[in-house]
Amino acid sequence: MVILLLVIFVGFFSAAVIAGSLGAGLLMAVPLVFGVASLCLLLATRPQRTSKLRRSVTMTALLLFAVTGYGSFHILWKYVQPTLLPKKVVAVGNPWVMEGNIFTDNDYTNPVIIKFPGGLYRMYFHDHDNMLMASSPDGRHFSNVNKLFQGEMPTVVSLPDGRYRMYYFINANLPPAGQAAPSPQPMPMQNCGDNCHATKHELVSAVSSDGIRWTQEQGIRLTASSGGYDASTMIHPSVVRLADGSYKLYYDGEVDDVHSYALAEHYRKILSASSPDGLTWSRDPGYRIDEKPLHTFEAYSPKAVYQSGQVILRFTTPNGIYQASSSDTLHFTLSKNPIFSPGRIPMPSDDGALGSYQDAFVLSDTGGNRMYFWIDGKGIFSAFQKT
Repeated sequence: MVILLLVIFVGFFSAAVIAGSLGAGLLMAVPLVFGVASLCLLLATRPQRTSKLRRSVTMTALLLFAVTGYGSFHILWKYVQPTLLPKKVVAVGNPWVMEGNIFTDNDYTNPVIIKFPGGLYRMYFHDHDNMLMASSPDGRHFSNVNKLFQGEMPTVVSLPDGRYRMYYFINANLPPAGQAAPSPQPMPMQNCGDNCHATKHELVSAVSSDGIRWTQEQGIRLTASSGGYDASTMIHPSVVRLADGSYKLYYDGEVDDVHSYALAEHYRKILSASSPDGLTWSRDPGYRIDEKPLHTFEAYSPKAVYQSGQVILRFTTPNGIYQASSSDTLHFTLSKNPIFSPGRIPMPSDDGALGSYQDAFVLSDTGGNRMYFWIDGKGIFSAFQKT
């Protein structure tokens, strides 16, 4: 019995440690060993077959084995599987071909790109709480990084009057535009993946006629709810303008996990909100995408485009970048496999999930589609898909 328990413990523990998580190893191995021990207790108990003790021990052992066994395999499947058994990449259309690195600074994250009249490309992204902009003549090579203002995680839409509106997040503890900041100022968002508690965010906006000079609009577009799927914070906004002139926002809702045994500090689902004018927003009920159909522990960072009457979302999971589509903006059909992925990646640590592909923004361009994305630990990259 001791040998059997030892083999089970070492096997599960080793699998999780290879994947990069000591905690996952203990959480998988200890419960399962406990369950097997209960079965061994059953076999070691030899009263009369019809005795109440026999029946009680049998039921207890089976219950413990079922519960602990399920818990162990649940952890293995959701947390360790992306590392040990990465899913096959199946592109929607032609495969994505890596083009290479654009920026090596790992603090440059969440890029969105607008192609302006005349062919100039501008990338909007952030470094902690500094909103940045860079330009490119070809959509591939960017330079002239400039700070615009304080903010995080931009998304930009074209307005009917020819202007552009940028939505972005600010720390909820910061004052509205035009008011003095408190001293000392709140800490900016950290790039720590799943291993830091959420910073409360508020969604605000700014407008520009040229994409360079931005005027911040007064008021808060949306803030985290007091309960529900975004009780802790909102991150990764993406706004599209629909055919009827209304607007749809997709974003991550985060809820912190305060349990001491939690493998991640928080869990995310993709939520949405609606607006008739781009300024006044109301949450849509429920959530759009969660982790359950993907057999993982989170789905996040949606990047939306609206084309041919459909909303197309590319979003991030521990298994890579997935794609989803919807004709009614609320109910999505998900790809069964990631459309782009590095394959095996380590489990999230204090430095995030190093090597993972995240925050994939896709721009339709001459000859195909270009994906701009962040590789944790390496910076912003691009890949191209011929059409």
